[in-house]
Amino acid sequence: MTEEDGITWINANSQVSLKCPLHLVYNMLEDTVERAHEYDRNILKYKSLGRNNASKRMIKREMWLRKPKLILRHDISNSPPHVEIRTREIPIEKPPAPIGEEGEGEEPPPPPEGEEGAEGEPVEEEPQFETIEEDITCAYLHLNLHEMGTVITEMEPTTGRIVFEARETDVEMCDFEVDIKIGTTSSGPPDTEALQKWADSLSSGLKNLSEKMIYLSPNMLGNPTKCSVPLYRSILTKAKKFEFISEHLARSPSAQTLIRDGSACGSLARHIPPRPMSSMN
Repeated sequence: MTEEDGITWINANSQVSLKCPLHLVYNMLEDTVERAHEYDRNILKYKSLGRNNASKRMIKREMWLRKPKLILRHDISNSPPHVEIRTREIPIEKPPAPIGEEGEGEEPPPPPEGEEGAEGEPVEEEPQFETIEEDITCAYLHLNLHEMGTVITEMEPTTGRIVFEARETDVEMCDFEVDIKIGTTSSGPPDTEALQKWADSLSSGLKNLSEKMIYLSPNMLGNPTKCSVPLYRSILTKAKKFEFISEHLARSPSAQTLIRDGSACGSLARHIPPRPMSSMN
């Protein structure tokens, strides 16, 4: 929680790595707008405050949360999978210092004055970074906040947004991130801990459902042009009842060998440790 110009900012962030194609994650994000109860038990209720005249899609919504106890009114914007140019910082690796024939065995020069530690040892140099540009295939759903309160009769203006973003990292793999930033002038801002727990449950819940769905129907869900809305929702219903192999069976010696080698398949493959994730810029 931070304060700036009289506005208290509450932040929460959660990231997971998904073993499913980007377009499936986007379909799920789109579906959460009209059927949020299917994906998030923390939403008590919700209703439309406005729809697009042409597409009839919801563009404004009121959402009631259980924990933290909060009512949010927000606009809705989304973007299907597309390519964006993003920037990120990477550490600059310094080349090793050349060793001359005449310099072998010589002591290094003393550090400049003022750069020694408490015991006379040189202070480590801070790492240097450079900014690079890269093409990222991503999709997102934005909830742009404009009112907030704990009861419907005491709604106050607010600012900030809730961002759901998926970024493709490999064939049929992507990173998913929930980023919440709420700015308020109220004397009683939302519970930061409860907000973080909500962000974590959103990311883990979508990971759980998406990986079950693509496991149950890889041919239909793996092709964005094949799966109709009724079929998608039928698979979603089955995925909620499906359970992967238990962790107890996954701890057997033979299973552990497959997991370490990265050659595990089926429901056992979900126990392979995830890769490091890139952050959202």
